[in-house]
Amino acid sequence: MNDQPDSGRSIGPEDFRIVEGVIPAPKAGAHSLKQRIGDFITVATAADGKLMTKVFFVDRDGEEQTLSYDKGYLFTFFTRPAACLDDLVRVLDGLDRHSCVIYGRLIEGISMPCRRLLNADQKTGHPATIEDAAHSWILLDIDKLPIEGELFDPVAEPERAAEYIRARLPSEFHDARCLWRLTSSAGIGKRDTISMRLGFWLDRRLTGAEAKAWLTSTIADCAIYTPNQVIYAATPLFGRGRVDPVPRRSGILEGRGAVTPGETATAFAKIMARRASRAGIIPSGFAARVIDLLKRPELTPEGGRREAAKGTVFDTEAAVGAGRDRIRRALASDEWRDSQPTPTGARAYKLAASLKDEALSAAKIVDLLVEMVPWFDEEDRPLIAGMVESARGLTRKTGRSSPAWSKVHSHTVRMIPVAVRQTR
Repeated sequence: MNDQPDSGRSIGPEDFRIVEGVIPAPKAGAHSLKQRIGDFITVATAADGKLMTKVFFVDRDGEEQTLSYDKGYLFTFFTRPAACLDDLVRVLDGLDRHSCVIYGRLIEGISMPCRRLLNADQKTGHPATIEDAAHSWILLDIDKLPIEGELFDPVAEPERAAEYIRARLPSEFHDARCLWRLTSSAGIGKRDTISMRLGFWLDRRLTGAEAKAWLTSTIADCAIYTPNQVIYAATPLFGRGRVDPVPRRSGILEGRGAVTPGETATAFAKIMARRASRAGIIPSGFAARVIDLLKRPELTPEGGRREAAKGTVFDTEAAVGAGRDRIRRALASDEWRDSQPTPTGARAYKLAASLKDEALSAAKIVDLLVEMVPWFDEEDRPLIAGMVESARGLTRKTGRSSPAWSKVHSHTVRMIPVAVRQTR
């Protein structure tokens, strides 16, 4: 995701009651972002003075108002060591009004201040600046979780709120020691929902892509695991007649030690055979598709032609020939000549979706892409299989016909698609 500058606004610090953070930001351009010992937390500080927290105040007409976070454009990045959950607490509690954290890290050699770019900006020429990173800590973002059963005030009883959330997470988290931290919107308006972040310590490190694979389809918002996604954790600002309704914004819920990541995260790590930074180029919805595939029962490979409803035959000689022609035309186009494509990039995603119009099975599409695209190889096959399955949703949304993919087999992923192509 690429960020763009906004108009900004000027708000004087004298207007607000706030305890400033205790983490000093280094001078721009000076950084040491890869910790040699233990884990680390990447802190991003807005170099253009933008606010990385919400502002609550009363306007001149006596109306309560809220200013949302600024959209910072240039940032200075630095890291803080993290050897345990308490270090994560210390860093988050110490964030000042201009700072936030991200799950990823600055790419080595990048000069600061800089933008938060997962990929190079073709229009401006700015290079990619952020890559995925593996951490022993994990944050779970819970936004407006409804309170079922006996109602309680999550602001007045934050530990109870944290216990309520923890009990609704995957079993790996149950009874584990965790950080709880009420978000900026906690205590504002109705209090029948919970807006809180929980932090846990893991017994092995996970990249953002692995964390997303593990926690997709849970109550957690997985957007924060995108490497360059801002995680707003600084204390909000209150002033001009408004008082912070939250007496305690963070704390520790005691429990057992480190959490062991679930099987889905482990399987996803094996599928992501290339370096972790490639997670930044996964198209929207890809992780969710892979998780769906991993949770399906294993099948034996299906060979030969397959007969679909209404007499449609897949993988015929003519269909394979048409598919090859489509790939050749794509490779000869300017779109594919600009830069090296990736197995989960937009170009591959678009091409896979178009190949489904040629009455090709998903398995055959994967075979053709591995065979014909010069940048793809056997190591990419699991990624391509997941991407092809994901692209199936594209044809559904656009209303275009899609082959009946009854079964798909790759080296590490087996799928049972459910769509049946409707013949015209």
